[in-house]
Amino acid sequence: MTEIRFETWNLDDSSYIEKFKQFHNTIFPNTRASKEWLEWYANFGFLDHEIHTRAHVAIRESDDQIVGTWCVEPKIFSTSEKNIKVGRCFSVGIHPELRRQNLFVRMSKYAIQTEKNIGQYEHILGFPQEGRPVIDAHLKSGWKKLHLITMLGAKPEITNSSLRESRQVLKDLSTSYEQLSVGKFVENDSYFTRRWSEHPENNYIILSTKSSRIVLKHYSSIMHVLSMQGEETNVTFLLNAARTLAFRHKCEELNAWCADGERYKKSLEDANFLPNVSKMSNIELMCVDLQEKTLEDSIKRCIFHQGIEEIY
Repeated sequence: MTEIRFETWNLDDSSYIEKFKQFHNTIFPNTRASKEWLEWYANFGFLDHEIHTRAHVAIRESDDQIVGTWCVEPKIFSTSEKNIKVGRCFSVGIHPELRRQNLFVRMSKYAIQTEKNIGQYEHILGFPQEGRPVIDAHLKSGWKKLHLITMLGAKPEITNSSLRESRQVLKDLSTSYEQLSVGKFVENDSYFTRRWSEHPENNYIILSTKSSRIVLKHYSSIMHVLSMQGEETNVTFLLNAARTLAFRHKCEELNAWCADGERYKKSLEDANFLPNVSKMSNIELMCVDLQEKTLEDSIKRCIFHQGIEEIY
């Protein structure tokens, strides 16, 4: 068996970034993540709290090369009772030469125990696509399935909704649902500014009204809804506008995540987003409970969009 050691890196340390980038782009070749991208992303968590973005890595002893990564992005998660610190798992993978050797399970167990020892998070959340082999490996290493998020699809076509595209930062809309019992990642105005308007590599489309906004990403023949926020009727209006935009970009489909308890489920349905239309797989929301607490009740009414992002 290949000799492996496990280490934990804080990705704000620039000495790790180049090694991490090379491995990340090996297992996710379509992302082509740059050093600038990763440095920006590694420091992203400092917008709202002090936790570092961490990479738990598997290193092959024979040549000191990374052969596996399991990363955790700091997030604030809102429940009906309070805001709590959680990690979002991303950039998880094993080098092609070492797959099917139980290395993912070993690395995952190491990462989970390390996060328990550090004690900064109550939970870690992950969003793998349904049917992927990595899900079984997650279950073997201590994860559990929390919820299936359906990928809804809509036909791109001209609608009656007029388009208004904005790349400017809008006023914070979080107050429109702040008092509701909604399980969600907290995303304030500084998050939106940096995530959608100042990203060093990616371009996003923001459609807005005075009280609502949605964020779109164009992936070749697909357009994906990455974020919905604000008053529900206006969100429906913007989703219909997005169908027109997707048609003009000659997209084959427009799609979005929709959990059973999704706050904008009716908005999506009213804009003719339907199951079994998208070619994209559904999403398994998975969780590791690091303390004696669970999140089940907190996702009965929720906002989970995020979507098919380059780094995840």
